Amino acid sequence: MKTGQSKAFVLPALVFGVTFGLYSYTACPTVYWDDAGELIAACYTLGVPHPPGHPLYAILGKLFTLMPIGSPAFRVNIMSAFFGALTCALLFQIVKELVCREEGLRRYAHFAAGAAALSLALCSLMWEQSVVAETTTLHSFFMLIVTLIAFRIEFSGEDDPRITKRLLLLSFVYGLSFTNHVAGLFFAPSLALLLLFRLRLKLFKPGRLFAMFALFLLGLVVYAYLPLSSRSNPAIDWGNPETLSNFIWVVTARQYSANLLRVPTLSGFLWGLGNIFQVFLSDMTPFGLFLALIGALRLWRTSRTVVVYGSVIVLILFSVSLNSAFISAYLVPAELMLMLWAGFGIAFLCERAGRVAIRLSGVRQAFMTYAPFCAVLLLVLFQAFVHFPENNMRQYWHAREYGVHLLSSLPENAILITGTADPLFIAWYLQYCENFRIDVKVITRNGLTRPGYLEQVRREHPELDMPHEFQFEGDEGARPSHIQTREAGLPWYANSYFKLLYEQNAPRFPMFWEGIEANQLLIEQFVPHDLVFRIVASGRSPDPHGPNLLNVDEIVTRIGDDTVAGRVYGNHAFNYGIYYQWHNDGDAARYSYEEALRLNPDDTRALNNLGALLAALGNVQEAHENFMRAFRVNPNDLTSNHNVGQSFMIRGEFHDAIPYFRRAVRLDVPKFEDYYNLGLCYAEVGRSDSAVRMFKEALVLRPESPEALSSLGVIYLRQGATESAEKLLKAALDIEPTNAENWYNLACLQVLQGDTQASSRSLKKALTIDYHRTYTLASNDHRLLPILESLVKNN
Repeated sequence: MKTGQSKAFVLPALVFGVTFGLYSYTACPTVYWDDAGELIAACYTLGVPHPPGHPLYAILGKLFTLMPIGSPAFRVNIMSAFFGALTCALLFQIVKELVCREEGLRRYAHFAAGAAALSLALCSLMWEQSVVAETTTLHSFFMLIVTLIAFRIEFSGEDDPRITKRLLLLSFVYGLSFTNHVAGLFFAPSLALLLLFRLRLKLFKPGRLFAMFALFLLGLVVYAYLPLSSRSNPAIDWGNPETLSNFIWVVTARQYSANLLRVPTLSGFLWGLGNIFQVFLSDMTPFGLFLALIGALRLWRTSRTVVVYGSVIVLILFSVSLNSAFISAYLVPAELMLMLWAGFGIAFLCERAGRVAIRLSGVRQAFMTYAPFCAVLLLVLFQAFVHFPENNMRQYWHAREYGVHLLSSLPENAILITGTADPLFIAWYLQYCENFRIDVKVITRNGLTRPGYLEQVRREHPELDMPHEFQFEGDEGARPSHIQTREAGLPWYANSYFKLLYEQNAPRFPMFWEGIEANQLLIEQFVPHDLVFRIVASGRSPDPHGPNLLNVDEIVTRIGDDTVAGRVYGNHAFNYGIYYQWHNDGDAARYSYEEALRLNPDDTRALNNLGALLAALGNVQEAHENFMRAFRVNPNDLTSNHNVGQSFMIRGEFHDAIPYFRRAVRLDVPKFEDYYNLGLCYAEVGRSDSAVRMFKEALVLRPESPEALSSLGVIYLRQGATESAEKLLKAALDIEPTNAENWYNLACLQVLQGDTQASSRSLKKALTIDYHRTYTLASNDHRLLPILESLVKNN
């Protein structure tokens, strides 16, 4: 082998080896939080993970589980490390090829590529995804292969015979990447632009275009794994994709599509942008971002297509990461593009420093020559020093300990109904991969949103007496009269279904409930039981302060300052708060919310609920501080905006309340209360036209609201539109005839119309309902004062 060819292979292999060694050493030895447990269990059992199904990940993961090392979880974690290291090696190759295209920079190509690859490896985003079971590193690996091939097409000669082969290879690899994660779609605009700029009309040669499309579809053939796996009834069978409709449901990730296109408000956009910038600033450091900037600027002069390609990807991923449906891991490919630019920036910086050094001598020449190299090496060392402690999962057992604790706390043959991901996925891992507490029957109530889930439960647990009147699963047209209405996020029959499930199985199997909902039909039968709630027999008086309560002190001692574990455990403390609030035990609820915040200081739900409790106790200022704290944690949170607005309204600060209610009506599904309160605020500050619009919006949502009808009527009264005002006020009184203020407003209207007798009758009615308030209002109105005095005198 020639020396050049040997170096071309050895250096990327060295990058891979160093990075893989680092990731393997710091890999989590067992299951982690979030969807790691579900992915591992799906790989181990050759099942179907959550949408879009991740078939390639499941197949490759199964191969890694066959390794004779560590736990099943560790083996799949090693797969993340493997593809994370390959991603870094690919970045080395791309940077090297880009730098080598410029004669003046070529001598720095290997240093720049190596530094960029190691810097990427030490970024927290990349590192954290490479030591636990996640799909991110495999996705990143594919996206860099696609990028490498695309750049080679871009820089091919006009008559290069390899262009067609590269186009075909690109098509196949890109299609194959979708079988790991459909997020590859975010690269499509960049790929399309690059190929169109490079090939123009040549791209549309019918024969070649057909072959490209055929190979893209060939890559997608791996999706055939989903129905094939589902037919064998694996333990993890998300969406049961055996039929065409179920297959489409899984592959298109319809379960998560509701949040996909939600547009953030301006404040939410700025907040999200700040968070994203903070992530990259922390990961790459200011110096790393500076290198990316100068690299992009230099590339713009010589290879604009490369900059456009990366910029479009970065902008798309920035945008989608502002949405609540996405997580920071989706930013990893954007970080790949930034590190690619940074690698070019390193070479450019070294070359410029070398030019300056030529004009110097002695110590200054040596300093200028080696300063860029030292600065870049210091950057890499700094990243390693700062990011190692937070990403070293070598001794991380918290997630497994949590799952063992949860399942061990349950009696034999218990039924556990889960509502959140962590307890469900970790329980799945322990049961299906480690054979731990397989007697516990774990059922997720969120599974009722998935096709075929009830049938899967019946198949796995034939000993359970599953309700059969709900065989019409998902049929909204067949709703028995005794069934409860639809609960947000769950099928309309969910609450009644689980109540019936309990009644049919309680004599034989103890049932436990993870999580809590205020409208749950069984909540009056809940008893706290460590991390969950036990459901006791109807008619038995549950003791809400029994012996098996959550021990937050012990949890804090065990997990220390681990924020992820704190979030999971904090959710259980929050559930206690909801439970005690339902039982009207304000002191216990407040204590539970404070404990939840002790574990997870950024829990906006606990902050808002604690604020509401404090407001009810008259602690207005402390309540306002909690609401503001929740808003600062997440300006896109609907409840936080509503509560801050309400808090300002209570304080009489209507101008300050308006921005929060305006955000609230733009977030999620607008609520009547926010439109109505915004209308009240506009009315108080004299913006009558805006108030009218808001009250009308409120009435669209709740047409028979006496408050909104009356408030809109009062605005029309102020504007002199007496006919419209009278119609609205009378409509409000038809709905709520005992409202003194509405009778008073009608009296005001009638006196303006000159009908003093009708005004007198309305005012008398108001006085009868609420004498003191009506008397105060009327005595300050010069038009009604004579009528008031006459009524008082005669009565």
